[in-house]
Amino acid sequence: MKILYWAPGLPYTAAEDALARAGGAETPREFWASNGPGLCGRIYYAGADADGNEVYAVGLGGAASIGRKAVEGILSACCETPVISLIRSDARCGVRGRATPVRTALGHAVWRYLGLKNLGLALLAAGPARAGGTRFRYAPQRDDRHPVSGAEDQAFASGGAGEALPASIPRPNGPGDRFVFYHCYGSAHSSVATAAIHLGLLPASRVPAVRELLALRWFDRVRHDQIGTPVYLGEDQTAARVFVLGLGPSRSAARRFVSEATSLCGLDGRVSFVDCLPLAGGLVRVGGFLSRRLGVVRAGRFLAAVGVRRQYWRFVSLACRTRLRLAGRSTAGPATPRY
Repeated sequence: MKILYWAPGLPYTAAEDALARAGGAETPREFWASNGPGLCGRIYYAGADADGNEVYAVGLGGAASIGRKAVEGILSACCETPVISLIRSDARCGVRGRATPVRTALGHAVWRYLGLKNLGLALLAAGPARAGGTRFRYAPQRDDRHPVSGAEDQAFASGGAGEALPASIPRPNGPGDRFVFYHCYGSAHSSVATAAIHLGLLPASRVPAVRELLALRWFDRVRHDQIGTPVYLGEDQTAARVFVLGLGPSRSAARRFVSEATSLCGLDGRVSFVDCLPLAGGLVRVGGFLSRRLGVVRAGRFLAAVGVRRQYWRFVSLACRTRLRLAGRSTAGPATPRY
């Protein structure tokens, strides 16, 4: 079993807990001196605990909720048995809304942006001790394990506009299964259009009419609070399972986290992440904001569909390249893309 301590903000508080659980062979100062300044979304190895579990730490920046939901959903879909236990490192100090202590944030900035390593390390070593008035130390607690709970697994049962989104994710059949995750901001427009072309639900030889886009079951249906949960769309001709995924505003940290977490779980060569957000033009973004955030559904959905039509051949190109890559590579192929 792999134990992953996570925290909102920077990874320093999570690393403090992870090092404590691993036996404290390294001090936080020694740990960061060898690893460099913390990077949101990157998973750091802290050692092994007394039970032989590998212990890791990660800071999720502004992608704490979305990143965690994404990893839980991906691992639930791709792994037959739980391989990672997620623990929120600051849950025990009673300050669940706290992200990063001031001294820790200052030390990080001094080191990373000003290049003053020794001063930055000194501030980092002092920062966690001030957080919540207590220094973090490992204490047994219930782990937050995947697969996700039944309530979360049914999160898409009421997708919006009276239509239901997929309520369950099929479990893997064997070690050779492959998975494709098309991702964008909210898993409602760009990723859905590209995945639909991949699966043959939209034509690859012509630009569909607006009504064809609006008829897609998943187009512009995901609510803002559902961003981060993978939505299963179906299997392609190579038996690869196709999902759409929203990574929200902090997508750099979120996609780094999901990429490293899948690699940590031994899913290299079986999982592909395809970024569709660069294909979203201004009309798609404006339409999505109107529909999903402001509730102006009819006008926003129509604008998003018109925006997809304007960029449609780029969506076709991305979907076809992905299908060709899947058809031409074995499951022992390249690792999950790095960000």
